Amino acid sequence: MTEQACYNLSIAQDVPYMQCTYSLYKRVINILSSIAIDEEVDFELMDQAFKLLVERNDCLRIRFFKKKGKLMQYFADSGKNIKKVPVLSFETKEQQDAFIDKVRKKAIAYTHGVVIEPYFIHTYDNRCMVFFKICHLVADLYGIHILYMDLLNVYHALKKGEPLPPAPESFEEIIKKE
Repeated sequence: MTEQACYNLSIAQDVPYMQCTYSLYKRVINILSSIAIDEEVDFELMDQAFKLLVERNDCLRIRFFKKKGKLMQYFADSGKNIKKVPVLSFETKEQQDAFIDKVRKKAIAYTHGVVIEPYFIHTYDNRCMVFFKICHLVADLYGIHILYMDLLNVYHALKKGEPLPPAPESFEEIIKKE
C-alpha cells in the first residue's frame, strides 16, 4: 500500500466520518467555502500559491484507505502532480449559483485521493473568488480559515517577490499526539 506511517482517524475526524457513514447523503463529508476578493487577482500566480498551500499544509496531503474495513490515513510526501486549478467565469448570479449547487451535491472523492477541490472564479458581479470544496476529515471551519489566510499570505508574498511567511503547524504531528 504505502511505506508512509499510517494512522487511525483522530477523535475530531471520527465525528464527520460517522456522519458520512450513517447519512443517506454522503455529501455531508463536504465543506463548501469561498472568499471574495474585490481586487483583480492574477489566477496564474494564485495557482502557484495553491500548489505551495498544498506543500505547506500537510492536511491537504492526507490520503485515506480502508484496512480490514477500517478507514485509515497517511500523509503523502508531497503535493506534486497537482492539477491546475480551474478558472471559471459567470455572467449571472443564477449561473454561478447553479455551478455551486452542482458541486455541492456530489461528495468529494476522499477515498480516491481527493481531499480538496479548488476553483478560481470571476463572479457575475466582477469580483474574484476562491472557492473550495474540502473534505471535513482534513479541515473544519476554523482550519479552512487558516488555509485561506495561508493561501492569501503566500499569494501576496509571491506577488511582491518577498520570502514566504512561516508555514502553519503540521497536522500529522497533531494526529501523532492523539
